[in-house]
Formats: sequence, C-alpha cells, structure tokens
Amino acid sequence: MGIFGHRVRWLLIFLMFVISAVSFLDRVNWSIAVLPIEQTFHLTDIQFGWVFSAWALGYAIFQAPSGHLADRFGARKTLALGTIWWAIFTALTALVPSGLSVSLALMIGVRFLLGAGEAVVYPASN
Repeated sequence: MGIFGHRVRWLLIFLMFVISAVSFLDRVNWSIAVLPIEQTFHLTDIQFGWVFSAWALGYAIFQAPSGHLADRFGARKTLALGTIWWAIFTALTALVPSGLSVSLALMIGVRFLLGAGEAVVYPASN
C-alpha cells in the first residue's frame, strides 16, 4: 500500500473515533443536564425517564437495520447520512418549545429519532 493509502486509513480511523466520541459525549451530557431540562420543561423524574429512554429505544431498535444499511449501501454513505440525521435531530432537540401541552411528546419523539440516527455509528464503523 502506498503512503497515500496508509494516510487515508489513519484519517478514516481518526474520523470514526471523533464521531464515536461525540456520540458518547451526547449521551453523557444529556444525563448531566437532567436538572436544567426538568426545570425548563417542568418534567418529573419519571417523565424525564421517558425522554431518556426514548433515545435508548431508538438506538437499540436501529442497531441491526443500520448494519444492514451499511452492508447494502456502504459504510461511508450510511455513516454520513446517519451523522447528518443525528445532527438534525440534535438541533431539533434544542428547538422543542417548553410549556406546551405537547412538549413532552415532542421531546420523546425527537430523542427517539436522534437515537435512531446515532445507531449507525458502530455498525457502519465496523
């Protein structure tokens, strides 16, 4: 393998590491922000548990389909689209309005779809 191919391999490994790290930080930061989120949206601990679990459910359900998509369409395309999807739903999380009667349902839906987008990281990276 030429020097160019060797550099590309390490660049891809680095980019997969960055995507994986950001995915992990997203999970950790969300759990750290419990109190401000509960206060802003007037959520109980149980309601926040539903929001938090929605992400985990989307993530778990879409692990296997993400691997299938990576096999069928290629890891780069799947990871790129998953990352774009994930970025969109991260932004939408911040745009969920507080104080509406449907705020909890919106937050649950957005977090579920965010989990679905993040589910592509490890299957596509492998």
